[in-house]
Amino acid sequence: MFIKEEIMDGIDQPTCSNCDTRRKCTKRLTIERFPRKLTNIVEFPTKNRALNLQPYASEDISGPIYYSLYGISNHMGSTAGGHYVAVCKHPQTQQWNEFNDN
Repeated sequence: MFIKEEIMDGIDQPTCSNCDTRRKCTKRLTIERFPRKLTNIVEFPTKNRALNLQPYASEDISGPIYYSLYGISNHMGSTAGGHYVAVCKHPQTQQWNEFNDN
């Protein structure tokens, strides 16, 4: 599932809450239950500087924060397998291109 065990050693060693000593350990992340798969159609503006993210930013940021979409990765299938198709905007021509290895 693209999650690699991490050895926490040296300055990354956590402190044991029982003996208050720093100890080498291994951190592993697992998914116990997958969330329900979302199948939502999302409309996103594709013109340059089209989406203003300022309403979602922290209050200390003033002025608009524009985001320009330049790529989409679509997955068809399930968590056990499937197929990806990417759609990307060329930086010079601004044309959208589909990358599908079917």
